[in-house]
Amino acid sequence: MDTEQESVILKLYEQTENEMSNSKDYAELLHKYNILKEKFYKGILPREQEELTEILQYKTDMESTAMRDYFVEGFKVATRLMAEAI
Repeated sequence: MDTEQESVILKLYEQTENEMSNSKDYAELLHKYNILKEKFYKGILPREQEELTEILQYKTDMESTAMRDYFVEGFKVATRLMAEAI
């Protein structure tokens, strides 16, 4: 797929991601996560908080990249299936 098509797919992904992150389920999970994280952070040293924050950021970045890549690949597979069906 060329860069222009890839760009369109990524725009669709961003739109989908924004819609998903505004869901009630996501908001509830985020709230629970933040409560648990803050509770945990209170029990560890500032340096450990920094290290954990860095670790969690890498995990978030990895998951975001994987979700984006899976979305793009799924879109490409669906497009090929549709093209073969026609």
